[in-house]
Amino acid sequence: MIENIPVHLLKGLLNLTQEELENILKKQEKLFIEQSTKNQSDLQWEWTDKCISNGVFFDLSQVRWVNIGAATQLTLLIEYAKKKGVETFVALPTKVLTSKEQKADYSYSIKLNILKARKRVNSFLKVIQFDKAIK
Repeated sequence: MIENIPVHLLKGLLNLTQEELENILKKQEKLFIEQSTKNQSDLQWEWTDKCISNGVFFDLSQVRWVNIGAATQLTLLIEYAKKKGVETFVALPTKVLTSKEQKADYSYSIKLNILKARKRVNSFLKVIQFDKAIK
């Protein structure tokens, strides 16, 4: 049985800043970028066949801090994917601890701070209408 699992990008991202976004996408570029050269002076990239057939999952579920510039960059990337016919899925920051975080040997205050940070980021993304921009 062949599963059509979307390409999973940004997993584990904690701070959505321009620098972090660029770093993690650079590390993951083989998952979603296919280089194409129509001519030597015009190096361009296209979405991989797997992205086109299975879609792309942008995982913001663990993000605890967001920069508006990085949110804008990500919005443009998602819009570009849609324009190229790539189905996109986006997970906003969760408002609950993951099972791994629940089992972790963190103090109660650390767990509480993680939750507060994610809730603030989730609210901020909705205030700047990120959720509407990516629909």
